[in-house]
Amino acid sequence: MLLRFAATLGVRGGAAAASFLMHMLIANLLGAEGVGLFALTLVAAQGLADLGRFGLNQTVVRHAAPHLASGAPEAARPYIATAFTVPLCLAGAAAALACGLSLSGLGALWLGSSAHAGVLAAMVWSAPPLALMMVAGGVLQASGRPAVASFVEAGALPLGLLALLGTSLLAGAPRLDDPLSMTLAYVAAAGGAALLGAALAPARLMDPRRADGPMLRASHPILTAHLLGYAMRSAPLLAVGLFGTLEEAGLFSVAWRAAMLLTILLTAINTVMARQFAVAWGDGDAARLQREFDLSLKALLGLGLPAVAVLGLAAGPALSLFGAEFAEARGLLWALLAGQIGNLATASGGSLLMMTGHERALRWNMAVCAAATVALSLALTPIWGAAGAAAAASLSLTLQGALAAWQAARLAGVRLLWLRGPGAAG
Repeated sequence: MLLRFAATLGVRGGAAAASFLMHMLIANLLGAEGVGLFALTLVAAQGLADLGRFGLNQTVVRHAAPHLASGAPEAARPYIATAFTVPLCLAGAAAALACGLSLSGLGALWLGSSAHAGVLAAMVWSAPPLALMMVAGGVLQASGRPAVASFVEAGALPLGLLALLGTSLLAGAPRLDDPLSMTLAYVAAAGGAALLGAALAPARLMDPRRADGPMLRASHPILTAHLLGYAMRSAPLLAVGLFGTLEEAGLFSVAWRAAMLLTILLTAINTVMARQFAVAWGDGDAARLQREFDLSLKALLGLGLPAVAVLGLAAGPALSLFGAEFAEARGLLWALLAGQIGNLATASGGSLLMMTGHERALRWNMAVCAAATVALSLALTPIWGAAGAAAAASLSLTLQGALAAWQAARLAGVRLLWLRGPGAAG
């Protein structure tokens, strides 16, 4: 277990470094205004990807992992077939519709010009490969390969885009220093990452003639939770884009990107622990489930709090790596890091709820937090600008973790260390 966690954390750390470098180069090439446009259009594509994956990247772990762990791979075939075919069709259709709407004039109305609308029309085509990347990661998690899953989900795309940027520079080709060219490169890198994920997943278990209706029905609450989570992540940036300028949106997106470095710890731990939660719950082993949850929480706090301190102290120099103009976003980064502390302290509760069949409870959690994020973003951003959006994001992130911890205790009997009685530790 420790070796698997170490390998997964190492992969996540390397992927985060590659992603950080990728966004650093994008920011240096495009500048604050270009980054703002890139970030806003990427937010739209990520929403389509969240819709397309239909929650199947999570439910395939819960449904397929017990069969794969018990040496019955044939029983997992319907789940894996469903996990790949539905997102491909759904995300593809959503991307085609969004592209048409972008070119019809709605994109120009939102972003201010037809050139900007063209960037949006190109970016939405990253949605199908983004959805397939996550689904492939879920299949790999279910098959007991969390490190490989982490690479597919988080590392393959930034490495692919860095390779494209490097090749362009070495070959003397025109620099990708305009938003449209960078967007096309991003879509190509996402496509390559999706193909890699499909190749690494257990292809022998894919049977497109078979699909699993119960897993699709179980995915509905997770899909809702993902879309609500998307609203939580996106509302602050969209509010900055709505009430501010593209340059302000660029500054906020870079600060947000830096703060999200802390989520590699959460994602790495949950990538390993999701399968353990599912197996322990399936075996009816409540004591093991509590032990696994305690282990994830200790790892998050032990590694996350020092990382928050280091990033907060080095905020100015870290943001300057994206370009000198981004150093002024350090106040935004400090505000966002405050929310990350609450996230690290409670965040495994959401993963545990999904792996123990309590998707509907998680959906209500996300509904409350998404509504809070939207309301706070709309209320605070017009008053304080990007700082108000950062405050909205931090408050809602802390609220989400606290609600998930309460739900995990009430529904799965798993409690945070400091909320248990004196004799219950262990």
